[in-house]
Amino acid sequence: MRGDIKKRLYELIETFGDQPLDFSVEGDVRRMLHIILSESMQAMEFVIALEEEFEIEFDDEDISIEFFLDLDHIVLSVLKGLEQKEADDLVQPSAVI
Repeated sequence: MRGDIKKRLYELIETFGDQPLDFSVEGDVRRMLHIILSESMQAMEFVIALEEEFEIEFDDEDISIEFFLDLDHIVLSVLKGLEQKEADDLVQPSAVI
């Protein structure tokens, strides 16, 4: 599952750049995350894109500078959001038709 999330993150991160990234080079991913973070509007768009891609919502306290400094931190945040979504779905009463 983490591998699938990372692959989707790579694809999403690449849409914020102006050139293809070499994801085998950890520095390219970090460089792009730093670029996204450096522009607050772009950072907000990135978070919104993540929420839409994975159909989750991040808590405000989940989004910090550290969030953008490490891809594994983003993966863990997405996993946390997916787990929360699954828990919320289990609690939701079934719709009556």
